[in-house]
Amino acid sequence: MSAEQPITQIYYPGISLQPWVESYIILKHRPGGVQDVVPWTIMPDCTGYLIFHLLTGYSRLSVVGPRSVFKNINRKDRILTLIVRFKPWGMSGLLPFPVSELKDYSVPLCSITGSDTFILKDKLEELARNGDTDQCLSEIENFLIGHLTRKERINQTIEYVSKRIDKKHGRVSIKKIAEDAGISDRYLRKAFSSRVGLSPKRFSMIARVTYVVKQVDEGRAKNWAELALNTGYFDQSHLIEDFNILLGESPEVFINRSNREEVI
Repeated sequence: MSAEQPITQIYYPGISLQPWVESYIILKHRPGGVQDVVPWTIMPDCTGYLIFHLLTGYSRLSVVGPRSVFKNINRKDRILTLIVRFKPWGMSGLLPFPVSELKDYSVPLCSITGSDTFILKDKLEELARNGDTDQCLSEIENFLIGHLTRKERINQTIEYVSKRIDKKHGRVSIKKIAEDAGISDRYLRKAFSSRVGLSPKRFSMIARVTYVVKQVDEGRAKNWAELALNTGYFDQSHLIEDFNILLGESPEVFINRSNREEVI
């Protein structure tokens, strides 16, 4: 059975939120809600999210930490999903505790930001059911401006390391990055885990596998052996090993799934 594919729309934050937020993603499912029961596989991810789900009978507003491995989710009855994709360090501005405590975990937003979240969720549900997604984004932006822009400044070292790993698609030496940043490897691991939620090594592994999947999805890969070498693996077996660790199956099996998310 093939899984139902949502319509995807991507928007970008205003200037005041750009240091923290990467993008907004809207997934529009069928108006009556997703009917299939095929589990939907989502990839591991180097960053956290704020997610609003509109379902046929209710809605929920959650904060989702970075994922160190894949996850299978049930999308039944979903009508609309509105996602705030933070930059790798962005969620640290929202949480009163280390981001690592939310790794592979999610909590209701109200447990972090308090009772004003209930007002926001009710507004979003009313607007979403009326099809006004533009105003939904405005409400979320206003909420985030009030909670993120009052926080301490972004840690420049963590931003530098995250961007460097991402730019190289995970093909980096963490030790070399620490040396270039003028910090110890131990300090980097501790600070990175606190602000990003993953170790630098795991972050790099996810970045590389994500890049591999994107290359295949965009038709840029001729064969697995060549792709492995072009993306910095010693050989194809090392690429397969990373896929098994992060996605629980071989590259061929995962890529050919109809019930998986695409890399955006």
